[in-house]
Amino acid sequence: MKKVLFILAALAIVLGGILSKFLPLPNSTARDSIGEALFIQGPLGNITAYQNGTKGQACILLFASAGREASDYNTLITTLNDQGYPTLAVEAGGIKGTDIRYAKTLGTAAKSLKAVKDKACPERPVILIGHAFGNRIVRSFAHIYPNDTERLILLAAGGKNKIDPAVATAIQRIFDAKIPFRARLKDIQFAFFADQNAARLPEHWTRGWHTKTSIMQRRGKEGLGLGNWEAAGGKPILVIQPLDDKIAPKVDAADYLKYTYPDQVTVRIIKDAGHALLPEQPALVTDAILTYLRDEN
Repeated sequence: MKKVLFILAALAIVLGGILSKFLPLPNSTARDSIGEALFIQGPLGNITAYQNGTKGQACILLFASAGREASDYNTLITTLNDQGYPTLAVEAGGIKGTDIRYAKTLGTAAKSLKAVKDKACPERPVILIGHAFGNRIVRSFAHIYPNDTERLILLAAGGKNKIDPAVATAIQRIFDAKIPFRARLKDIQFAFFADQNAARLPEHWTRGWHTKTSIMQRRGKEGLGLGNWEAAGGKPILVIQPLDDKIAPKVDAADYLKYTYPDQVTVRIIKDAGHALLPEQPALVTDAILTYLRDEN
């Protein structure tokens, strides 16, 4: 009996050592989202969103980047609420209870925002914030539902051209549970953070990479018959451009959008930030957003 227990203990140690190389897994929850959880029945199933702030100024709907959780916005939401803006942070399909079918196309993702808006903020058009891939979602919403849209704020807006192959490979590895954690950590630092910020990667950005959601979003990112969703229904747009973004560099993102839609787009540059942006320069991002909202009122 003692011999059996010894063998089992040894196996547990060996297996624990192997597993520790891969933990935390990409799909592990990043962190809890702040606010009241709303479970809304939409056209394709359940949608999870988080409501913060009291009614007052225009509601702000927020959508995170590819395969990421709404909790990425926690810090920004707190400041927006303090300034009188109620917020609704919407989870992507396949994350925390939102039906995976909402991740199939840009149009289905826009439908999830529409269902949340109609349920929780029906009185007036909303302001939309989309980070990275989420910028495609909010522009698609504005294209389909222009009467429900006041304006948009795009953080690290997706570039027009293909991503550098080395960066694209790093992004794929981040979502791969077969890659050891330390290797994935280096990929996150390389692809999403400015080189000078890599060592300051926050813990919640080491997790919360939802593989199935990311795969579906990548397959459906072209719009699938939506028409010119890029123009966001002609609504005013603030583009917040991180200067060290390897995924959506300035020339392919802010410069392209300003050139294509000069009367529609305002650009704000954020130094010392990469594609992650929100955890790198939270104060500068918040200042850019609040300045834009005040100037446009």
